[in-house]
Amino acid sequence: MPTYYTTHNAGGGGVGSFVAPWTLQEAADSAVAGDEVRVCNTGAYTPAAAFNWDTNAGTYQSPISFLGYNATGTTP
Repeated sequence: MPTYYTTHNAGGGGVGSFVAPWTLQEAADSAVAGDEVRVCNTGAYTPAAAFNWDTNAGTYQSPISFLGYNATGTTP
């Protein structure tokens, strides 16, 4: 299962790694069934806008998992 990273302050154009994270919209556009996306942040994070989740979708047996993680991406 591939693991990708996003942060609240990602500038866009990253590759989804911890060093070059995606924006949440890039993650929604790029992740596919079975992928894990770690949303890394400290404290509470409320997105400034709604996201378009229509580009890719997981399946019941193989969902796309968006999980909240700490700023280091190591602890859920």
